[in-house]
Amino acid sequence: MKDGFWTEARLTTCFRLVLEQKHQRLNLCLFIDALDEYGGTPEGIAQFLGDISGYPHPSLTTIKICFSSRPWDAFEKRFANCPTITVHEETREDIRQYCLGRMGPHLQALGPLRELVDEIVRLSIGVFLWVRLVVEDLQEILNDASKNGTVPTAGELQQRLESFPQQLDLY
Repeated sequence: MKDGFWTEARLTTCFRLVLEQKHQRLNLCLFIDALDEYGGTPEGIAQFLGDISGYPHPSLTTIKICFSSRPWDAFEKRFANCPTITVHEETREDIRQYCLGRMGPHLQALGPLRELVDEIVRLSIGVFLWVRLVVEDLQEILNDASKNGTVPTAGELQQRLESFPQQLDLY
């Protein structure tokens, strides 16, 4: 297959042909992850998904789409009447338990670390990989301090947490 064969225009045309077909009953279900990582505009992909999911046509194709994304305005506006799950709301306790489990040995020695865990949970917006990277970096700081016989202050740890990039791809 030649490079560039599956262009956006060609994919759009293919979707429209499938949606307009009148020969075979077809139930199509798409699962699309990480729309917020799409290289185009959020408005463009929201428009495209809205168009194909509500395509007014006499066809034998039905389509359902389940997608994931950070809560960007373009998606929230376009799909305001659709069912949603806010995963980051559902995984808060799992992230908290992960942080407490990984930093457990330091919790007895450093009481303010519990407040730092709350901040990690809040900043993570449900992104476990970001949490893992942050916890590993904080553990390294705590382990280095322990080897040197020092204890970082809550302020130092908070400042370090705030210095970490919020976007996973920038981390």
